[in-house]
Amino acid sequence: KMYEDGFCNIFYEDIDSALDTAIDAKRSGLSKTIGLVGNASEILWDFINKGFVPNIITDRTNTKDNYFPSGYSFSDALRIRRADAHHYKNLVNHTLMTHVKAMLELQKRGSIAFEFGNNIREKAYDRGLDNAFNIESFIPEYIYPVITSDKLNFKWIALSGNTEDVFVIDDLIMSEFSDNKDLVRMVDTINKVIFQKNIPARKLKLDSEEAIKLFKIVNEMIRSEELSGAFLIDVSSFKMIDNSDYFKQEFITEDNQQNIIDKIIEENQGSSWVSINQYGNTNQYYNLSENMILLDGSKESELNLINLINLKNKM
Repeated sequence: KMYEDGFCNIFYEDIDSALDTAIDAKRSGLSKTIGLVGNASEILWDFINKGFVPNIITDRTNTKDNYFPSGYSFSDALRIRRADAHHYKNLVNHTLMTHVKAMLELQKRGSIAFEFGNNIREKAYDRGLDNAFNIESFIPEYIYPVITSDKLNFKWIALSGNTEDVFVIDDLIMSEFSDNKDLVRMVDTINKVIFQKNIPARKLKLDSEEAIKLFKIVNEMIRSEELSGAFLIDVSSFKMIDNSDYFKQEFITEDNQQNIIDKIIEENQGSSWVSINQYGNTNQYYNLSENMILLDGSKESELNLINLINLKNKM
């Protein structure tokens, strides 16, 4: 599916062909995304045994439900899962431990290793791997510098369902922010790689000044009917916590539910839509809220969005 959607240039089912292609691409100075079909736990140990040390390693498998045990075909794993769920879970836990141990070994050999938010470190730690947290999280290592640069996460969704409206905004970004090479490159890459999915939405990081400038123009284009309909704008930011306080987080209980709800409402004044989301154990930060503004061409919706952007920027 990643190959069909354009996120992967080529894929293999044998490790030697994948490694040969990767090494050739590196020697030639080519950027190439190579997929290798297999179980990551087994593949990483194959890397180690072959003396291959990747520059960067991480993992995005959903450890809550979609993690498969090594040593079994896809169909055999499903059969065991149906026949004996307890045995299957033990197999998964063993594979998960082996996986994290391989990441730690490659880290020791020079790879940059980090968790990408699937909670694999805590899963391994809970099962007795005391040094699982020697692997860092991508949030403090890579996302925090972006957060502290005053960038906010923006999603805009064309309520008309018209993908062309999104492309119009892409062109607007390319022209209005041509000096921002990173932003221009990101929009250009999105159009080259995933335009065929025809999703009437975008997600980008912008600073508050860029966002206000962009959405003022977008609102005017909605009002003048240059765009075929209103947009739903989501404004969000990560909440950074000290990594040493990993096990000291406050979670929702009966006593503090109302306080959390009140705080979310307070922080999202003017939003057209405020929702509370719980993403389970797939991310250590347990995101709680999402807020959206309906941008419909009116001055009121524009002011609401500007107020929300400024509020989020101060948080």
